[in-house]
Amino acid sequence: MDAVFGKVEGIKNVICRYSEGREANPTYEQVCSGVIGDAEVVMIDYDENNISYEDLFDVFFEIYYSTQLNKRGNDIGT
Repeated sequence: MDAVFGKVEGIKNVICRYSEGREANPTYEQVCSGVIGDAEVVMIDYDENNISYEDLFDVFFEIYYSTQLNKRGNDIGT
């Protein structure tokens, strides 16, 4: 997500992390295993004079396929 949002005009900063799992600081491999229960989350700092909140969602749903359970592009897993 950071690669895509980082190219959008008006985005100041993008931080991707994992949340809600059983590990305090999980690795990518642990998250991909599906065992620890984490989900990827993203925090976006943006300039609302350059991009609207609604436009952020448009960008998000261009790269996130909500109809594909446990899959986003080449990333597959819970």
